[in-house]
Amino acid sequence: MVVAIRADLAQGEELLIRPVVEPGVSSVRVYLPGKGAGALWYDVDSYQPHAANGYFTQDVNIAKIPVYQRGGTIIPRKERVRRSSALMANDPYTFVVALDADNKAHGSLYIDDGETYDHKNNKYIYAHIDYEPSGITYSFVNENASYPTRSWVERIVIAGIQAPPKTAKLVQGDKQTALQMTLHKGNDVLVVRKPGASMAQPWKIVFSY
Repeated sequence: MVVAIRADLAQGEELLIRPVVEPGVSSVRVYLPGKGAGALWYDVDSYQPHAANGYFTQDVNIAKIPVYQRGGTIIPRKERVRRSSALMANDPYTFVVALDADNKAHGSLYIDDGETYDHKNNKYIYAHIDYEPSGITYSFVNENASYPTRSWVERIVIAGIQAPPKTAKLVQGDKQTALQMTLHKGNDVLVVRKPGASMAQPWKIVFSY
């Protein structure tokens, strides 16, 4: 039997959104799929993890729309408010890493000029982003393609981390840089502060324990 769940919206495989359309409510029922696979879902505001156990009740208010990121995914965000997307072209990224039950996560990022067909001439970046307990890797799918973006990584938020590393260093080209980290123990979130990695070149962050 197939049951239609009309209240929830999926944005790709990474995000689940539960719009609040009922008038005057202070809570709504949210359905989180993936119980059989042991899926985790993280509140995008608090990074609080929720195990996929079907329905649960989420408090809401005028400022809170329930949105959840699936464990095992990495979402690049641009969080600086601008008047247009064109003004955001070279803004820095925040990577939100939502760990799965195996403490891993994966994502991707595509960058081009957003206007021309120059991507047909390999003027673009299509990158894989991979997290394992040993570190984070940003690598190009097509090594013959490139784009002179001035974007960089401003912050990496790792949600669901149970055993945080003691140190981290950025390796990009022939340069190695020690990084600062902040652990928020209340919700098991580790923030790597201003790694400064350029999105125009591959890089990796190495953790030690």
